[in-house]
Order: sequence, then structure tokens, then C-alpha cells
Amino acid sequence: MSSSKADEPLHGEWNIGGFRTRWMQWGSGRPDLVGIHGFAASPRTWHRIAPMVTGKGKSLLSVGLPYHNGEDPLTQPDLDLMHYTEALTATFRAMGVQHVPVMAHSFGCRILIAAAVHDPDLFPKLIMTAPGGFQPKEDWLFSVFRRQPFLFFLRREQLMKRGLLRLAPDIREEKLLLMGKVFEKLSLSYPGISPRAAGLLPLLKLYPGQTSLIMGSDDPMVPASYAPRIAAYFNNAATYTITGGGHVPMLREPEAYFRILEQILGW
Repeated sequence: MSSSKADEPLHGEWNIGGFRTRWMQWGSGRPDLVGIHGFAASPRTWHRIAPMVTGKGKSLLSVGLPYHNGEDPLTQPDLDLMHYTEALTATFRAMGVQHVPVMAHSFGCRILIAAAVHDPDLFPKLIMTAPGGFQPKEDWLFSVFRRQPFLFFLRREQLMKRGLLRLAPDIREEKLLLMGKVFEKLSLSYPGISPRAAGLLPLLKLYPGQTSLIMGSDDPMVPASYAPRIAAYFNNAATYTITGGGHVPMLREPEAYFRILEQILGW
């Protein structure tokens, strides 16, 4: 473990299933909550709610995703969702991080889906924010962009940046480049990254814990109106909607997001 300043989170790297995986922890001791970020983000995704967590005397462990470690994603092996999740859950158990609630955002929710099927007793509560892995259109995009001529688009920097800017006009140029490379690698990894293709979604009915969905009212990527379809995969699911939360409500509306966490976790 290392920390550059006393008031900053601890941070480091693990080798999970052959992937360098970054992590950060706010607060000390055994984590009270685990977080997994989404597509083209980092473990700092939760930094706006982290002070609220530590202010409650709790600690938050944030775990990164493959291809988000500073290396060129295209030099790394293809991602198999179940293989990676098995390695990650084994790491958690070896560290004593078990029976701890876990939250994830967007693509990171694919990890939660796999974990709920592979090791259903590890996490008693799943908190899914703008959950990825459920909408068929997501897998369709990955399947399309692994083939020509769409792969050509991803590999032509100016074309790729122009297309992504239409979706996210406020994103910095370096972030656009990361998004393009990560998206290309995930597309090349398809169908290994798909819970649907692996037949995992129907198995979520066997998950014995509580699932909470946190949606942004104006999220264009995972619409709040889609929440009932996601909830139907679980036996015990509740939905919370943040007005004006967008796709990243923990960043846009951190206070509202944390109030929901307090309600879910009983803090």
C-alpha cells in the first residue's frame, strides 16, 4: 500500500486474473463498502461521496477494471468476464473482504452480475448505478464494432474522436482517446464480456441478497424507465431515481446519492 499524502486515499495495484488492477481506499481497516467503476473511468469515480463515507466512520475500497490501468488496452489479453470475476472474488475472500456491500457503476455492474452468480454469498447487497449488462443494445454495439468497417472507425483517431464528441461533448481529448481504445478492446473481447451471452441473467433469481438500482432521471444511456426490466431479473430489488442525476449521479448529485446509500446500508 502507498499514499502520497496523509489526506489522500491509500492506493495500489493487484494482479487479478493476469490484469493489473488499480485500487484506492478511503478510510482505514476492513472496508465497509466496495465500489467498482464504469467504462473509461477510474477508482476515483467515488471521490465525491468518499468524504461522506469516512465522515460516518466508514471506509470505502474502490476497485478498477481491466484496461483502465494506464497501459495500452490493445496490448493486453481479451477479457473473459467470469474468469476475471472468479479471480477478483477469490482476492476479496483472501483479504477478508466478504459479507460487505458492493456498489458498481455502468460497465462495472457486469462484474456484479457475474459475482452474484459465481459467489452469491460474498456480497449481501448489490448497489447498481446506471447498470450495464442488461440492455441488449449494449451487447449489439460491442458485437458490431468488433467487425469492419466499424473497427476501422475506432482505429482512425480523428473519426473516433469526432463520433465520441457527439455523445459526450464535454469530455477532455485524452479521455476520448482512452474511451476509444478501451471500447475497441472490449469489442474485441465480445462475447466474453457479456452476461447475457454467458446465460447469467436468468441465474440472478438465485441471488439471495438485496439489490438496489440507482438511476438518473435524465440518463440517456440507461434510462430510468428501463429499471423495472432490470429489477425483474432479481427476487429482491428496489429502485431509487435521482432527479437530474444523469449517467453519473454520484458525481453530479453526490449528496442525493449518499442519502440513498445511507438508506440502503442503514447508516
